[in-house]
Amino acid sequence: YSYPASYDYSWVESRANIDQYAYPNLLSTRGPSSVPVFVDSMWPDLWPKHTDTVQAHLDIDYRGYSADHHGSDGPVNNHMRRMMINRHRGSVGISFLDGHVSNKGLEYLWSPKWHRQFIQDHNEKLRSDGSKIFRN
Repeated sequence: YSYPASYDYSWVESRANIDQYAYPNLLSTRGPSSVPVFVDSMWPDLWPKHTDTVQAHLDIDYRGYSADHHGSDGPVNNHMRRMMINRHRGSVGISFLDGHVSNKGLEYLWSPKWHRQFIQDHNEKLRSDGSKIFRN
């Protein structure tokens, strides 16, 4: 693969966002098994929002980078798309705060607690046209 990045970390550790989004004390964070630390991605940082969507025409086999495919930085929108890559047959590897690593299907990337403001959704997410994100 020729993705610009191999794995990613959550943007919330940046100084500008640490007070609002980051966990103040990692040792006392509730639910460390649901807090991602690193994730397979195609870009070096990730700013996930629970409101991010996946457009109908997203190509998870796309090898380059474009804001249309993988979110934009100004304003920060749809960075969940940065994990929408066909690396493990419809899933990505995630390393969690408690030390465990697991694969998570692309449709379920809204279930981890990406930051303190993130509202988890354990239901299967679909593309904007109602189709599955991973189309095998």
